[in-house]
Amino acid sequence: MLIEYLKSDTPGIRNLAAWHLYRLMPAMRKKVPFVPNAPKEVAAKLYDAWKLAIPEGKLPPVEVVPEKEPKTP
Repeated sequence: MLIEYLKSDTPGIRNLAAWHLYRLMPAMRKKVPFVPNAPKEVAAKLYDAWKLAIPEGKLPPVEVVPEKEPKTP
């Protein structure tokens, strides 16, 4: 559903959907940079890239986030 929101006529909805998608798949931030309040043509390219990354009916792949080492006193 978040990917579909990237096609919204309301820029705020597109921005919020992209923010949530990047939280789910941080690696996509480097592959498909997001331009806040972009025109619909740019948003359409973003939509196409996300549809390739997460096909309909599929879940995003699980990304392993390395644990931070605890600070030593």
